[in-house]
Amino acid sequence: MKYKILITICLILTLINAYLIFQAYQAADSFDFEEYANTMIREQAAEVKDDFTTEVFEVSAYNTVKSQTDSNECESASGVNICDRDFGIVACPHKFPFGTEFEINRQKYVCLDRMNARYEGNYLDINFDKDIKGALEFGRQQLSIRVYE
Repeated sequence: MKYKILITICLILTLINAYLIFQAYQAADSFDFEEYANTMIREQAAEVKDDFTTEVFEVSAYNTVKSQTDSNECESASGVNICDRDFGIVACPHKFPFGTEFEINRQKYVCLDRMNARYEGNYLDINFDKDIKGALEFGRQQLSIRVYE
């Protein structure tokens, strides 16, 4: 009899837990991450930050085209659509969290994408969206960059 009660209690608790997890997933599905990210990016860009470090990076350029990305070229590793944006976007190594800001040639960029895992040092890849000529002209450069964390 005791075991039947314990099994019943465990079953009820498991069902309650499953229901709560289901509710959490439904809430997550209705959350507009892209809108949240865009709001955060705009707020960060407007914010004047004095806390930064300066590091030397090898900086390259990439485009949001299938030949340079995966099958969904506009979706970044952060889940944000990075095509046709009016702010600077960089792909950065995993040591920098999404949202980290970089000042490159006096322009602010936000980390919303990831570099390939083989680039784990001080590498950045500036997103030139569909401007292939601009990316080629930028090429690969060693630059002193401000990192705002």
